[in-house]
Amino acid sequence: MSTTECRLRRWHPEDAAVLYAAVQDEEIARQLPPLETDPTPARTPHH
Repeated sequence: MSTTECRLRRWHPEDAAVLYAAVQDEEIARQLPPLETDPTPARTPHH
């Protein structure tokens, strides 16, 4: 088991809620790097 696996805890559903709420906050969203929203079918298949 690597040290990274030891330090990182498992992803919890509430983490998504916190992250979502943070992204809705303009102050925080301003500081985040731009999300990849490139709708290229080759890279992001939606089926």
